[in-house]
Amino acid sequence: MAEPARSAVGVPGPPRARRHVGGGTNASARAAEAGGWGAPAAAMPRLLGDVILLGKDLGLDPRVPARAKLEPLLTAAAAWVSVRWPAPGAARAARRAAAVVVAAWSARRFLREAGYERIYEAWRGSELGLATILALAGVER
Repeated sequence: MAEPARSAVGVPGPPRARRHVGGGTNASARAAEAGGWGAPAAAMPRLLGDVILLGKDLGLDPRVPARAKLEPLLTAAAAWVSVRWPAPGAARAARRAAAVVVAAWSARRFLREAGYERIYEAWRGSELGLATILALAGVER
């Protein structure tokens, strides 16, 4: 009588075929490099990081007037604090929208006060990112 077949636990079998799943970070990065459908989505985190570094650098730059640093910051902070007050649903959504608009206006005003030369010197990102920020802020040479 033949022995029963043993199960081969831990013994690798034939390799499994890998399934490609679309999307994800790698697909977005590849599309961004190729300039395809994922280019804006993949470039947005990088642009946001560059804008944060620009704000930090301009905030620490002694050539940017203190008034240009303080007024937009206080305006944005006051709008953000007002969102925290209790309010019914529709009013809460309106306050949040207003806070975003005021924060964008404050950032635009801060960049305009800093000026083209200082923004150009402090920018660490790509030329396209710089052109985007300058256009959104309304800063001209």
